[in-house]
Amino acid sequence: MKKTTKATSFEELVPDEELREKMKAHLYAKKSLFGEGSIFSDLLQTAVNGMLNGEMNDFIEEERAKDKSNKRNGHTKKVVRSMAGPLEIQTPRDRASDFEKDVRAVRQDLRAVYTATTRSAAELAMEAFDVKWKSKYADIAQSWRRDWDELMAFMDYPPAMQRMIYTTNPVEALHRIVRKLIKGKAAWVSDTALLKQLYLSLQHNEKSWKRKANGWKTIQRELIKLYGDRISKHLHDD
Repeated sequence: MKKTTKATSFEELVPDEELREKMKAHLYAKKSLFGEGSIFSDLLQTAVNGMLNGEMNDFIEEERAKDKSNKRNGHTKKVVRSMAGPLEIQTPRDRASDFEKDVRAVRQDLRAVYTATTRSAAELAMEAFDVKWKSKYADIAQSWRRDWDELMAFMDYPPAMQRMIYTTNPVEALHRIVRKLIKGKAAWVSDTALLKQLYLSLQHNEKSWKRKANGWKTIQRELIKLYGDRISKHLHDD
């Protein structure tokens, strides 16, 4: 009799209940899972910050084992660009500033993982990271391995499409226009008044967001290859 394998549940794949509910809400609303403010962005940001905190805990324990009086000293916040959009990374600090030196070196090795264009290239980069850092930063290596399938979902797209997903400049430009308008005025007399002002503002700043994507012809071909008529029926000859 053939043995059946039990399917992994959604709860097992995503243990964090808050993130799980947010993912469901995104999917039901048909929102993108990639890009700025997306679920993938949240997952990557949470994973990186969680790993850094775990490594700081281990680092402080090692310092105490060496009879050093080193302690935590808050966090250094930094926004970094990634394939999933901007991430707010909170790097723990120690009073002797020794931990951050290692973190900078670790980030350089990990950069080779998340900037790889294929899963195999990312796997090779991860193996190289393991060789150099796993013995010292086991939590980081284990965390990347544990969430590997989720983190590598991005690699399922061709290189040109990957660049389009994480290069969000036109989207960010549009968001800046909207935020500037909303922050400059507390209220509108009606929803229609707001929509009219948004429309006029976007039209006035059209050059900042209405432009062709770099390598669009290549991306078009890849989209048609992946999704067929779902894409081609909406395209027109230039």
